[in-house]
Amino acid sequence: MGQNLLSDRGWSGLLARLPDGLDLEGGARAAGAFARARGVRTPQALLRLALVYANTPLSLRATAAWAAAGVATLSDVALLYRLQQMEGWLGAILAALLGEVVRAPGELARPVQIADATSLGWPGPRKGVAWRIHARLELAPTRFTGFVLTDGSGAERLDRFAPTPGAIVLADRCYARHGGMAAVWGQGADLVVRYGLSSSALRDPTGARVTLNGVLRRPGLPDRLDLPVRLPGPDDSWHAGRLLLVRRPAGSAAKSRARIDQKAKKRGGTATLKQQRAADWLVLLTTLDAASWPVERVMALYRLRWQIELAFKRLKSQLRLAELQAKDPRLARACILAKLILALLVDRLVDQRHRPFRPGPARARRPPCGA
Repeated sequence: MGQNLLSDRGWSGLLARLPDGLDLEGGARAAGAFARARGVRTPQALLRLALVYANTPLSLRATAAWAAAGVATLSDVALLYRLQQMEGWLGAILAALLGEVVRAPGELARPVQIADATSLGWPGPRKGVAWRIHARLELAPTRFTGFVLTDGSGAERLDRFAPTPGAIVLADRCYARHGGMAAVWGQGADLVVRYGLSSSALRDPTGARVTLNGVLRRPGLPDRLDLPVRLPGPDDSWHAGRLLLVRRPAGSAAKSRARIDQKAKKRGGTATLKQQRAADWLVLLTTLDAASWPVERVMALYRLRWQIELAFKRLKSQLRLAELQAKDPRLARACILAKLILALLVDRLVDQRHRPFRPGPARARRPPCGA
């Protein structure tokens, strides 16, 4: 994808896909990214430099040498300084691209929005999470409608994005926290989220505390269970919900237990009895009403959450999202934003319907729940 940036023809095609009315020069000057035309004559050239460095294997020195052929005249040190000043401007461009996507018409009776995050490691041998990209993916048509960039300590929360009123929000079990869930139903949206042993406690209609471990310890559980619960909200408010449990097939449950054992061994311990017990079940928490959304329909809807995993995989494999050269935090943030900008520009170039990263259908072997 980065080759489009190196040729003038390819760059012109990408540049034409910027939102109509986007004032590159005004935005660059307001953000402090383009104060004068010395060395880099136009904001368009400055944007191209950022995209080339972030999305090709070229180093700062090699990028400056390539630019000398007619794009810009500056040293690698000057380029580093210019890129470090671009985070605010690149964020505004990304927001403008996502803003046009949000206004695209949907094809479902209710919008379906998936919340998730992907982690990026440090460049070189250092281990750990350096950055986390929080994203929202909307279905039908499939498109990213939000990005938030944080460092590795940024928690995954549902309240990072305001849901569309009337939408259905899908999320994995790390998002089953009462503050984020309250932000969803407080905006008039519904949610379907995985529920786990460490998720926020619920209440039954009588006010008694409900935990997953407590439910699973009940004798004689059927293979499918639909329990009415109440979700905690702000100011001691409560919201009606349902806790849905479906027993996994024997083969799927065995694989799930094996994964839990493997994770426990990596940490130097063994899986607990309640973890092994929970591995036999797929558990969802939802605010959808039972009359219109029986258990089978909710489970089928939740399986669409895997689409955002496929979209992240495409970002990392085709657009090298996880390959960061920059170690300086300001430079790294600018590079990540530049990678996301190119991702949206390329998709707009190949699809006039504005559908970024149309993940294909899931493989025949669908990843097991809880993976």
